[in-house]
Parts: sequence; C-alpha cells; structure tokens
Amino acid sequence: MRINTREISADDCIRSAQIFSDDYKLLGALMLCSYRGTIDDEGETDVQCIEEIKGTLAGKYGPFLDFASFMICDSEKALSASAVTEYKGKPLLAFSMTNPTHQGKGYARFLIERSISALFKKGWPELYLVVTEGNAPAEFLYQKLGFKKVGPALPQQPPPTS
Repeated sequence: MRINTREISADDCIRSAQIFSDDYKLLGALMLCSYRGTIDDEGETDVQCIEEIKGTLAGKYGPFLDFASFMICDSEKALSASAVTEYKGKPLLAFSMTNPTHQGKGYARFLIERSISALFKKGWPELYLVVTEGNAPAEFLYQKLGFKKVGPALPQQPPPTS
C-alpha cells in the first residue's frame, strides 16, 4: 500500500517520543503482545521479537529512519509504535503495533500520521507498507488514513510502485 506524504497537524493530547536503537526491548515486548493471537502471530517468543526489532533498528529492512519513527509509552512499557525504514530507496512502515489493551484510542493513527508528516518535512513524497491479506483491522485503518493498494507484496522485493 502507498500514501502520498503531507503535513499533518499533531494532536496535542497524545504524547509520543522518537524511537532510538536502545528502545529495542520495549518494542520487542510490544511486538509480542500486539501480534499474539492475530493473523501475524507465528508463535514468536519474547527473545525472537526482541531480536526482530533489534535487527530492524540496525538495518535489517534498510536504514532505520528514526526521524520518522515514534512510540507512545506509559511509565513501564511501550503502548504503540510506528517504525519506518528506507527499504530499497523507499520509506517503508516496517511496523505499526499497538498493545491490545490500548487499541481503539487512536494511537496507531496518530503515530502513522506523525510518520507521514515527518517524511514530508524531509522531502520524501510517499510512504509504503505491506499488510498481511486478511488483517482486517489493519487494512481498515490504512485505507481510512488514505493508503491505496498498489499490488501484491513479494518476498525480497521493494514495495510495489504502480
């Protein structure tokens, strides 16, 4: 899926922070609880989730774009996150995750919009993502945000462009 970037005014009621490489443990725990029991759950352990996030932040899916990656935390844990990488020359929303106990509060939408706006400010014209077919809640959110389907995602290929 693809969306044109644009400036989006931030909601002052939600506090978020930029993601940095040392946030991998918080984000790994968020990944584990966010994906458990969903279509994207492949039975990963907490260690596997931490390693996946650590790899993402270290460049597994291209350079990590920290200026466009954000999370919402409480005093103990990450509640939601939007992580963007540069995959084969294109900005890719590598992960959008929200703790199930905090879904429905607009956190994912807020963070993705913040990522879209940050990319726009840096001159990136588009943001791409790949969503698992059948992940209805995610597909609904992305379409509501304005993402358009551009073709099937293929392993080891950049996001489709047409």
